[in-house]
Amino acid sequence: MESSFHWSSSVECVLIPQDGIERIWPMAASFLEKATNRTKKIDLDSLRECADKGLMQIWIAYDPEEDGILSAAATEIVDYVSGLKSARIMLLGGLELNRWREAIDTIEQWASDQGCSLIEIVGRRGWGRVYPEYVEIETWFAKEIG
Repeated sequence: MESSFHWSSSVECVLIPQDGIERIWPMAASFLEKATNRTKKIDLDSLRECADKGLMQIWIAYDPEEDGILSAAATEIVDYVSGLKSARIMLLGGLELNRWREAIDTIEQWASDQGCSLIEIVGRRGWGRVYPEYVEIETWFAKEIG
């Protein structure tokens, strides 16, 4: 017996405007909380504050044929002292993250429109399997002291 369940192949990725953060935050935060819990770099409250101030951007991915959102991401623009400008994907969390792959083109185009010449993904090494066209140029290690 064949299943009637069908995944749409289209996933839309949307940048949430700064004045829309409050409205989308409860849904986005539920996806980003696990990612913030895995890192010491930013917590959920600080992420919200940075998004409200326009220092970071919140993205959602959804399937137009399904209800609700599939995942959320947080990006930031980084201006390195060398003059290099990068869009850094700091956090990503959600359901069916393998489907997020379809949405990265939107972030890449946005980054290019912002004058960025580089996209960085900060996260677990496993993201290399999801985005094989991204080259691992270094691995960041950390140790808590004190």
